[in-house]
Amino acid sequence: MIDEKARRLPGFNEDESVPVAFGDGQEWYLPRPTVDVFASFATTPPTEVTSSSFGADFDAMVKAVSASDDGFFPAVAALAADLLRRNYDLSDAELSGLLRYKRGDKESSDWIGEVLAVANGNGAPKA
Repeated sequence: MIDEKARRLPGFNEDESVPVAFGDGQEWYLPRPTVDVFASFATTPPTEVTSSSFGADFDAMVKAVSASDDGFFPAVAALAADLLRRNYDLSDAELSGLLRYKRGDKESSDWIGEVLAVANGNGAPKA
């Protein structure tokens, strides 16, 4: 099992992160971006635009999840990996172990929902 605390990057801030239990059963902390939502009146009707404090590449990954049909799980896993790597030093193999999804498994569904909530600026930091 990976030692979560030993893998924390310099600057890790538990108070600004949301705990999520992944495939190894441990809580790992995901940094929560600030997300702004506004209406763009460049089109008719106006469209919703979101922008996060993590930048355009991150925003594109969030958008890819909602736009994906067949690739939903890989898109969520990429998003989760990006968030994890903002707080931890993890190899690709370690991420593969953490980001396991078992069909019909509540814990697997839970982490996916929590990752999406955090990526959209929701989710509460640990009290």
